[in-house]
Amino acid sequence: MGSDAAQKAPELGVLSVLAHARHSSAVDSAQLALTALRGLELLDAERGRLYSDMVLSQLNAAAQEALEAYMESEGYELQSEWAKGHYARGLEKGHAAGVQEGHVRGVAAGQVEAQRAALRNIFEARGLSLSDADRARIESCGDSDVLDRWIRVAATANSTRDVFAADD
Repeated sequence: MGSDAAQKAPELGVLSVLAHARHSSAVDSAQLALTALRGLELLDAERGRLYSDMVLSQLNAAAQEALEAYMESEGYELQSEWAKGHYARGLEKGHAAGVQEGHVRGVAAGQVEAQRAALRNIFEARGLSLSDADRARIESCGDSDVLDRWIRVAATANSTRDVFAADD
């Protein structure tokens, strides 16, 4: 089915994908899907979502990759308000997920740094001298559980060697 026919009868484009996509090559399936999706641009948002989902659900992973590669290589710009809206919402969700992941990583990094500082402070308060190797070991440790264990042992240890002995 050509682009003109898909524009005039978008439902036929969808039916064409349903009938042929699973039995065609990845490239042919991607081209068929792209033609059908272009035909959906004139539909109302609700039918456009429904039909787009139906079309994309018929593509196997290779056909989905081929469709994405084709759209990227052609510098494809989204045409419909529906597609632009979904793209924008996807960006917003991705941004929010990235912010959340960054927050979680930042909190974890802050916790590790606070544990390192607490460990150094315990050694100092107890009059236990840290060698350069001990300092380097503390600074290179990024495992919160290990640092927590060292803090607990350092509270009652007689030497820095006692603190690190379990890990040697």
